[in-house]
Amino acid sequence: MKNFKMLSAEIQTLINEEVAAFDEVMTSLLNQRGKLYARLQVANHNTAELQNEIATILKEEDKIQYSSDESVNKSLNKKFQKDLVILNKILKNPYFARIIVEENLPNGKTKQIEYKMGQFGNPDCSIVDWKHGPIAKLYYEYQEGEEYCEEIQGREREGTVILRNKIEIKDGKLAKISCHYGTFVFENNEWQEYRRKIGENGPNGLPNILSLITPEQFKLITEDADSAVLIDGIAGSGKTTIALHRLAWLMEKGNKGIEANKSIVFVHNKIIKTYIKDYLPSIGAENPNITTFMEWKEKRLKAIVFGDKDYIIQRPSGALPPGVRRVKSSMAMLRAIDVYVANNKLTTNFKDDILNILQDQETLLGYDDTKLLNRETIQNVLEYTKKNFENDILDYFDDSIALRLIQLKTGSIVPQLGAEGRDNYYHHIVVDEVQDYSALNLAIIISSVKKTSDLTLVGDIKQQSNVENVFPGWDKLMEYWKFAPTDSRYAKLSVSHRSTFPIMRLADYVSGNQRTTSGRNGKKPLWVKCIDENDGIGQLLKWLNRGLEKYPTSIIAIICNKPQDAYYAESLLSPTFGSAVRLFSDNFFSFEEGIIVSTANNVKGLEFPIVSLWNPSLKHYPENKNSQHALYIAITRAQDILSIFSWGNPCVFMPSLNSKLIYGIDRRELLRENKDK
Repeated sequence: MKNFKMLSAEIQTLINEEVAAFDEVMTSLLNQRGKLYARLQVANHNTAELQNEIATILKEEDKIQYSSDESVNKSLNKKFQKDLVILNKILKNPYFARIIVEENLPNGKTKQIEYKMGQFGNPDCSIVDWKHGPIAKLYYEYQEGEEYCEEIQGREREGTVILRNKIEIKDGKLAKISCHYGTFVFENNEWQEYRRKIGENGPNGLPNILSLITPEQFKLITEDADSAVLIDGIAGSGKTTIALHRLAWLMEKGNKGIEANKSIVFVHNKIIKTYIKDYLPSIGAENPNITTFMEWKEKRLKAIVFGDKDYIIQRPSGALPPGVRRVKSSMAMLRAIDVYVANNKLTTNFKDDILNILQDQETLLGYDDTKLLNRETIQNVLEYTKKNFENDILDYFDDSIALRLIQLKTGSIVPQLGAEGRDNYYHHIVVDEVQDYSALNLAIIISSVKKTSDLTLVGDIKQQSNVENVFPGWDKLMEYWKFAPTDSRYAKLSVSHRSTFPIMRLADYVSGNQRTTSGRNGKKPLWVKCIDENDGIGQLLKWLNRGLEKYPTSIIAIICNKPQDAYYAESLLSPTFGSAVRLFSDNFFSFEEGIIVSTANNVKGLEFPIVSLWNPSLKHYPENKNSQHALYIAITRAQDILSIFSWGNPCVFMPSLNSKLIYGIDRRELLRENKDK
């Protein structure tokens, strides 16, 4: 019997039942492991003996028989080793939920059946792999007390879910139980009611949310294996999580059986790449290719064009002239390339092809639906590109054009997959932050699978890093690449599972679009308008000191718009906080407790319990779409607490200080009041 702190008899009974179920599972798993070790030792012993026998046998026909026996033993050895690896993984975290259903039997009676949901299945313990769709649906799509009717194991079954408990296991011990009574944790050697603590988990990567997946998310994850899934969701709605879980689901043999090395995940930056590499094994998806599109694109160019992975491509120094991004990444450029190749104008030199396409202003302008291109801009881009080519310089947009030309000429630019070396199309591609991809880059990606149904694309137009990336928009994307309703699913997600509802209401105001429909309760964001920069820094330092004292194991993120702002902010905070404050960038990141300073773009896709915005003034966030998107991204990184310290004229995207969306403090007014006194 466990110790209980102020819990009712009903709750104590439920907890005791869960503890008993958990102990039974652990006992069974440990017994299984013991037996498996014994079998492995026997297989190893038999293999060693057979090898000794073979060494002494003279007759060839006898050697063949013994070699066959040795091969069987080696196969058993490998199987036992593989089973042992999986069993050890299960022992660390056997299951994340337990359900009991009361099933109606053909004879009119009922039968109670227990299932436990886990990362891996184990029939002896009634643990079902979460990727086993029919049974998993009972957990993900039905609540306690609801009746179900589903086809399970080839037979239609009806019944009622009578128990549905979420379980958290840490270090092989039962740590948390969530049930219809509430959530309870085992702390200080007793079970007690759980109270969520801000910053208790910190941003340890993508949280393992197998027990928290909503019915809507589960339906998207398990959408027909031969359908593309396109998700347009607000910040924190679980887009990336759905995409990764779908890939894991597709890798399951019973669903589609995609091999890890024949799939690829394109992510926003190296930080997210590291997160996802650590996260995917926890949901049963081992070792798919994970990379940024920029890294992949450059590697393919070096391999195909230059034939040398170590070749150093010369890049332009300084900022690109206006118009280069707009022209070269436009839908008009993509269509102009199609026309150029269709008219058999390809030369043997991609540089000549790029210049020829840029010289054909009529075609580019004719396909420019945006009406943002003009002859002067195209001519300037042509001259700039010609000069670069003369000096053996390529910009990153040239990479895309070159690869697209090669792709149309040869059929594929994907490296050969698998030992057979004949498969040069990915079996599935996941694209995160798809709103940051131009039409040209999307064309390269979409042509790297055999059919559009082999894609999972997720994004949010309000989180676009640079509007000149010329994302074509969801409608044009689906129209141009013919995503038919019969083999694709497009979904909008409007509930944030990351930020509180008050934080998301402010984010919606900033974005100019009310998209959030519901969310967690929480405090209004705090906005302090300061007298000047010195006052602003002083107020921020006080706030940070209080935050570090109250949440010592958490991370507080200071988010700026531009890199130079982040460098400056870090230089002002370092004298006070020393090593507790650090810059956070694509090349250097650490998730130790303390204060991180970063740009909105660098932390896109991440989340932090406590966030402060660095002076969202008109100077730092000018009146343009890029600033608006950056501010939206910055706000939506906050899970629970958001503060804003500003000085100077505020940016136009923020509400007034007396808005109901924020808790506002005007220190300028306080100063005037004190002077009047």
